[in-house]
Amino acid sequence: MKSILKYSLLVVFLQLFSFCSSDEKINEQATPEQVNFLDKAYIEKATVDEKLEYRRFHLLNLATWLSHHNNEVRGLVQSYNKNNSQQEIFSVESLINEFKKSGNVISPEIEASLNTSLAAFRNLDGEDWYPYIQYERMIEDANKQPYDDSKPLYAMEDYENNEEIAVGYQENSDGDLEEINEKLTPEVVGEEDDIIVIGIGVCPIAIEGEPCVFQTSVPDPPGSFFKVDIGTMKVKAHKEVYPFRSDLSFTGFFEPTLPANSGDCGQPMFRSVNCYDPDGSNIDQYHRSWISNGDTKTQNYKIKSQPTSTNDDIIIYVIFEHDSWPATIRTATLTFPNGIGRNIIYRSWQTKYDSRTVSMDPGNSYGLPYANNVVVNNSEIEYNLKVRAN
Repeated sequence: MKSILKYSLLVVFLQLFSFCSSDEKINEQATPEQVNFLDKAYIEKATVDEKLEYRRFHLLNLATWLSHHNNEVRGLVQSYNKNNSQQEIFSVESLINEFKKSGNVISPEIEASLNTSLAAFRNLDGEDWYPYIQYERMIEDANKQPYDDSKPLYAMEDYENNEEIAVGYQENSDGDLEEINEKLTPEVVGEEDDIIVIGIGVCPIAIEGEPCVFQTSVPDPPGSFFKVDIGTMKVKAHKEVYPFRSDLSFTGFFEPTLPANSGDCGQPMFRSVNCYDPDGSNIDQYHRSWISNGDTKTQNYKIKSQPTSTNDDIIIYVIFEHDSWPATIRTATLTFPNGIGRNIIYRSWQTKYDSRTVSMDPGNSYGLPYANNVVVNNSEIEYNLKVRAN
């Protein structure tokens, strides 16, 4: 298992700001000499194991504070959701800010420690990440026996021996967060009142309920136009271990004709992100029950818009399960009929759900399928594309 097993805010603070001498043991194995938890330049060039240790360290620092103030934090969430739709995910930073607005006091030392861990994920490998928590009990109405309301179970996604794992942490009698000695299963999770997923995401979801709206760099044509949508979708493979959900994501581009040169990406369309952004655009977060029950969801997820229903454009895209930093950045090469290949990158511990090259011309002379007729049904996903008026 992982080297860091127990955390307390005091220990974290001492390690971050006092830099203990080499003969002082913070825990059994992890020390600043092994992983520098403050040096982003080092971490960006570090091994995957060191990056995971860095992420684990800072998330557990935040989780420790949240656990110590579980009643107050959960009260903030419940108060917000009492008069609003049931928001499921909250940024840790917004919860800390609301905690202070409610008249609670955080000592300068602890606040400095929290700010250090929040900032640890900003401008990391050129991207900003935002720690969040997700209350599974608000969304999974499972039968449970009361366990201990004051000691929530935190679930964190991790990676070990080339596979994703779920690790649970809970306060011990000393107030430290300690890795539980059980694999997270529905039976173990079913005993708990509070199941809280903690992770990092690319979107800063605020407690005020501001959604993370996709901002396209390619606006719709003026007036009436046609758009290409992912219509309905059924996900068959979780690609996430229990209790996590599958974050379905999309990245894609187009070319107005057959490209002459191989390379990266293509022309941007409505749903395109930066060519070298591996995180893509979120389609939906698929509940485990949706996948297990074989539910088909209506997405109407626009990927491209254009003035007419047909043209010569050729679309290339990848649908994948997105994982956060430091997950592997993978490359899918989409090949055009003339043999030219274009590369699309995406971030995931898992292989993609699907990738396609389709045409906007129903009479495409290269034999590419017309987007409006595309129906995909493989062992991991089922979906269709459709072209329709705005």
